[in-house]
This record gives sequence, structure tokens and C-alpha cells, in this order.
Amino acid sequence: KGDKTFDDKIEGKEYNHTEYCHYTSLDIIDKIIGGKALMLGRVEKLNDKHDEAQFKKPKETFVLCFATGAHENLPMWQIYSGCKLQGGRVQFNGWAIKKLIEDGRFEIWEEKTYQNRLNEPNKKYEPYILKADEMYKVFHDVVYTEDKGKYCNIKYNNSFITEIPKEQFDKYMGSEIDGWHDGHKGFEKDLIWFYEKETRLIVQLKDGVLEKVKKYYREKNEVDTDDYVVSLNFENIYNELKKSPRFQVKLAPCIVSDSTKIYGEDRTVLKRSRNVLKPYKHIKAFIEDTSSLKFSEFSGGIFFKLNCKKIKQGGRGQ
Repeated sequence: KGDKTFDDKIEGKEYNHTEYCHYTSLDIIDKIIGGKALMLGRVEKLNDKHDEAQFKKPKETFVLCFATGAHENLPMWQIYSGCKLQGGRVQFNGWAIKKLIEDGRFEIWEEKTYQNRLNEPNKKYEPYILKADEMYKVFHDVVYTEDKGKYCNIKYNNSFITEIPKEQFDKYMGSEIDGWHDGHKGFEKDLIWFYEKETRLIVQLKDGVLEKVKKYYREKNEVDTDDYVVSLNFENIYNELKKSPRFQVKLAPCIVSDSTKIYGEDRTVLKRSRNVLKPYKHIKAFIEDTSSLKFSEFSGGIFFKLNCKKIKQGGRGQ
């Protein structure tokens, strides 16, 4: 039993997808565009404890997740649009995601400062810039697994690879990626998460780097903390990225064009883009600069009814 070549079906495919989409709230998208940066959060804040347990250094390991594929992902829209139904996705094509990871600048910030930086545009910030030899940087597809005792089933993209001997899979999980000592750990999730079709970027600080970061911020008279995030800053390559279709923003299905006719009770649920986008100056500037804002293929045809009294506002942190 088992497919001895299953790893050949997985390895080296991380840059072969049509789109790489980061689903989140419009508030976060506005910060991504305004700050020209994507945030990698600490893995100790992941929403899956099995996922978090893969990492040996949760305070020194940071992750950024993308849903891949050509088609819109309804569960991701629903989860990350939030109760106000004002969501979107930042999407990159294969060329752009590779350019972003290879040529973007990796910085490490105290989290509160990072979140507040756009509120003080005249203040000069000097984050700690990570050098290539201070971090492990790995971009890879996630595989989804189902434990069957001596065997495990693996789902990857549209392939379902059954009855891989556990010993073989463990060997695969322990093999290194790009010299990262944790092997494939960090790129496996339970089958229940398959709808995400995730490709993720992991950055892990090398030994001693966190102490250098703390010293750097202490000397700048900033708060001594363990609450750090990594920023993937793309300001230096923004003019290349913004050329459509390399880098786009797509709105959730509940947001409709101002010219769309809406009938019946849907009028209370669907949101017109003019009103929705009014508070987001960076998104509006992006539209004027690039014309790269798109409406969902299902705009006006799908809406969600959520109990906002019980569900916190959605959106991945940025």
C-alpha cells in the first residue's frame, strides 16, 4: 500500500497556482495598501492548536497565509468578511508572489506600534530590518491529513492520496525545505481545513536574533515586550506589483457596484461600494491609481446572515 511518489506530487508546486489570495476585512486591506506591507503573525496566535503544536519556537515563528486557486472561496469570504459583511481579498499572481517573497523587505515590529503606525503618518519609524542570515524563510503548500493508524490519507489541491504508510509520511515531514531545520513541520493541517487550499509563508528567527531585536528596541526607549510581528514590506517593488493583474483587490459578494439593481429584502443586506469604501482612503487611492479593484463574480447574488451579537468582527490581523 502507499504511493511512493506522493512527495513528487507536492514538492516545488508552491509557485504554480493561478492566484494567491489573502482574505480579510476592508479595514485590514486599507492598512495593507497604505503601509505597503503584509503582516506575518506569531504562530502562537493561530486558530488551530494542532497547527500551532508543529512549531518548536512559537514566539519566534511567524506565518502569512494565502488561499490559492482560480475560483472564489465561499467559506473564506464568510469567515473573513466579518459581521459587517465588508470584506475583500488581496490577490497576487504567481509572478507577483515570488517577487514579493524574494525582493520584499522583512522587518520586525512591536505589534502595537505596527498596528498604529498609519495613524501617525508624520512620525518616523525605524523598525528592525531582518537580514537574510537572521531568519529561515520558507514558502510552501500545506497538505491536509487524516490519521488512519498505520496509514494516513493526504489531500492536496484536488488530489486525494490514500493510505500512505505513516513511517513514510513521517520521513517526509522531517525532511528539510530550503535548509529550514524543522523540515515540513508547519505545512500540515487536519483534513477539516481543506477548504482553505493554503500556501503559507513561514519566517522563523534564528537563535539569538530575538534578543538582538529586544536590545534594539530597548535602546530606542521603546517598550520591552515579547509581542512582535514580522512585516513583509513591498514599498520598494510596489510600482512593479501594481501592474494589473499582478496585484488586485476583490470585494466580497455582499458588496455590489453602485450601478447594480437590488430588489426585495436583499437591499438590507447587500452593501453598495460607494458607501462601503468611503472610510478607506488608501483603497480609494489604489483604485484611482490602478483600476485594480474587482467585484466578486457573485456580487449581489450571495449574502450571509450572521448573528453579530455572538460573533466577533472577522478579519485576519494586519
